[in-house]
Amino acid sequence: MQCTIFDMDSENDHRLDSLSTESISFIVKKNDPDQTRWKNTLFQLVGPGKWESTYFYSFGRKINLDQCKDNSVLLDFSHLFSGNEFGPGDFISIASRFQTVILDNVPALGSGQKNEARKLIEFVDATYETGCRLVMRSDVDIEHIFFNTSNTGGKCIGFKCTPIEGDNISAVEDSEMATQTILDTVNPLQPNATSYDEMNGAAFDVETDDISKSSIEKAETGFAGEDEKFAYRRTVSRLKEMLFSSKWGSQRRWHPIDEKLRVWERMNG
Repeated sequence: MQCTIFDMDSENDHRLDSLSTESISFIVKKNDPDQTRWKNTLFQLVGPGKWESTYFYSFGRKINLDQCKDNSVLLDFSHLFSGNEFGPGDFISIASRFQTVILDNVPALGSGQKNEARKLIEFVDATYETGCRLVMRSDVDIEHIFFNTSNTGGKCIGFKCTPIEGDNISAVEDSEMATQTILDTVNPLQPNATSYDEMNGAAFDVETDDISKSSIEKAETGFAGEDEKFAYRRTVSRLKEMLFSSKWGSQRRWHPIDEKLRVWERMNG
């Protein structure tokens, strides 16, 4: 039996079709110096009253969340992504517990913060796949989060970035499908809580690492240069959709991962 092949390539990033120019879900600090918009946003989301603390277990570790209210959680970037406390499994657990996830104090990441950048990408993937409502306050616009260009004459450093426009759209779609297939084959649903600076998850160095390795070998040892570029473009696209789309964040969109599938929450240390 012969299969019919349909070409689904498109020059458009359809995540960006219904974006608005203004959003209460994304605030750049310099545009809100007195924090009025930020305070109003938090009030609209959670109302008056105090934040409460809660916790869950992940790989036998107790994960504390200090600012929770009803079905919302407020997270600080440095607490979530600096150090080794949180990993991909924890991000899935958070996104499956809270319909609204608020991320504060997002900085402009430079070349020395690849570990934080990768964790942010994994966090965005977790909130996107579960359909959370994401709210973010950042030092810079979305396009500049991954590359601190203030001291480089506008030149991107860290990941080798490529704008999401024109012919790059099909490359994003092709890479997303191929990369997800490889990762699902090599590591099917194996959330970890380790640092990318450890041996088995070392960051890929586009200057020194062996680029002749197969795609699966690269997926096992860390991101390759092209994977990093793809991950950056996909994350920027997803952030724009979650933060600026009028269709995002509805009650029917949130679909947390079933507790039975979050096996790492039942593991002993």
